[in-house]
Amino acid sequence: MMKLLLFAKILILLFLGVQINAQSTVSIGITLNSVALLKLSPNSNSITFSFSAPSTAGGAISTLTNTTKWLNFSSAVAPSASRRITAQISGGTVPSGLQLTVLAGTAVTSTGTVGSSSGIVTLSTSSNTIINNIGGAYTGSGSNTGYNLTYSLIVSSYQLLRSGTSSFSVTYTMVDN
Repeated sequence: MMKLLLFAKILILLFLGVQINAQSTVSIGITLNSVALLKLSPNSNSITFSFSAPSTAGGAISTLTNTTKWLNFSSAVAPSASRRITAQISGGTVPSGLQLTVLAGTAVTSTGTVGSSSGIVTLSTSSNTIINNIGGAYTGSGSNTGYNLTYSLIVSSYQLLRSGTSSFSVTYTMVDN
């Protein structure tokens, strides 16, 4: 009986010392296309500026500001590449004597290389960079995510001011650097 028990222990040790390996390999291919998506939130409303007369004779017309728009984007770039977002006036012009600026604030609730603001930019019919060095990133979608845009309408030349109404658009474009 003792020999049988010893023989069983030896057999168990031999089986524990033997490793059985089985392998199989699968190849995996990944394709990530370039992504460049951009939107304004909320996009359902336009911005209206309406100057009020000064409260007293001799008073200046106050600068008007609006912070209701947020810039949202998604970006996937090639290695060592980056993008920028430009803004320009389209479909009209800013009336003489006025100047429209935009400031892209600090990115909020964003992930990745979301770039950096160019600071206050005076808008014109030429494209002007407002955010630069965007890499792989996303800002989230909707208000209170991404870059808050602060528009300021400033009187730049009182002698050119004329009463009236006008309209134009501001077009934002994401482009490769």
